[in-house]
Amino acid sequence: MLVFTWRVANMTLESLRFLRKQYFQLLPVAQLQWPDSQVLKQPHVQTWLFHNLFDSEVLNYPPPQRYQLRVLKLLVSKLEAGIEDPDEDELSDDLTCALCSLLAANLPSEVVSAQRKSYVTYSWDLTRQPEGRQEEDPGGCEFSITLLESPSLISSSGTTGLRTWEAALHLATFLATTPKGRRYVGAKRMLELGAGTGLVSVLCAKYLGTASVVATDGDAGVVEGLGTNAFVNELAGGEGPGEGQKMEANVLKWGRTLLGNAILDDEDRAPFDLVLGADVTYDTAVIPALVATLVELRHRSRPESSPLVVLLAATIRNQTTFATFERACAPLARLALYLNLLPCPFSANSAPSWP
Repeated sequence: MLVFTWRVANMTLESLRFLRKQYFQLLPVAQLQWPDSQVLKQPHVQTWLFHNLFDSEVLNYPPPQRYQLRVLKLLVSKLEAGIEDPDEDELSDDLTCALCSLLAANLPSEVVSAQRKSYVTYSWDLTRQPEGRQEEDPGGCEFSITLLESPSLISSSGTTGLRTWEAALHLATFLATTPKGRRYVGAKRMLELGAGTGLVSVLCAKYLGTASVVATDGDAGVVEGLGTNAFVNELAGGEGPGEGQKMEANVLKWGRTLLGNAILDDEDRAPFDLVLGADVTYDTAVIPALVATLVELRHRSRPESSPLVVLLAATIRNQTTFATFERACAPLARLALYLNLLPCPFSANSAPSWP
């Protein structure tokens, strides 16, 4: 009986942690996966939900209040539906007070809220490895990074770098949770092209033991955001926690000469072992410039170094566009530049979740 009780408690905690991960990733409220009402109404579960989701005094980067309100309304409705005996079952005072505070607050409209940047937290639970390897400590093995981004917005200038896209999530998950992915990045000098919000670069710099990380994008505003996200994750001013190292952010426009760019060293060499990119093959118009930059990076790599490895993740939305990219990559093979493509199906729903 004691073993059974322990398993039920751990299954409950596992479902609550999964809900928390989805909540801080700002998944659409309708897609959140809840424990059943009999679990939710338990007093200790309500206490856990308040402290982990809605306690403003302990949460450093909470979701937008408008999102919190939608989630809390749904939670309260589930709790009310699960009440069978009003004398025995009751709503947590903390949850009730949190709901009242949000209802009384002068919140922005849904339209205005959608235009604002929000803190989005992505987490990888390493207790559930894709290759079946389990960690000993189920509660202490998680990678978590927080990004300031605009999940619902593409800027007026046309840049897509204000939000995290699905290929970046898949590439980050591959690097974080598989031995092969770890080998690609461990102790490497890494450059990311089209880094956007910086999900992949931040993860590599903070947790994956890279020797150095330079995140680049062609839009100066996006690069400013990369600096902000480096700061949020304690990577802007020096070494981060644990294995992580400092992350730099620079403007890099594909197709233009690298001479004079800050990513080169004092000898105009590209001091990198690994180039990463996610969702960088989405438009045939940018493919020649992207390939030209990859070619120049190889030419400027140090002659004594091993062949430059390029690892790209691509959501194949248009097979013709992707085929154009593959044809354009033909010169790369002659440069001893190893290019690996990671196709990332849109429907895959790994950790972190993709709606």
